[in-house]
Amino acid sequence: MTMTTRNGNVAMITGAAGALGQSTAETFLKAGYRLVLIDREIERLQQKWNGRDGVLCLQCDLTDTESIDTAVVTAPGSGKHRLRSPRQLCAAGSHRYACQQARHA
Repeated sequence: MTMTTRNGNVAMITGAAGALGQSTAETFLKAGYRLVLIDREIERLQQKWNGRDGVLCLQCDLTDTESIDTAVVTAPGSGKHRLRSPRQLCAAGSHRYACQQARHA
């Protein structure tokens, strides 16, 4: 996959498998951005985006620090996937803290 673009900008979108994330990704792609799409549901991302030039899909659960660490290691950092100055956008997500989980158990 090549990550070429007219303007050199990158949009990193979390929650990208959902309707809001996909709509946001389409908007950025049409504007000439390269995309790094992040979601827990990698299959949904791949169904929509596999084979699209300038799009990289990563699986990551933002409520799990190990998953975040893995995504950071996997994310572009050199070569054709280099991120120079990404525009970061959290499109969607949810998290329950331990105290909330205990209270609702």
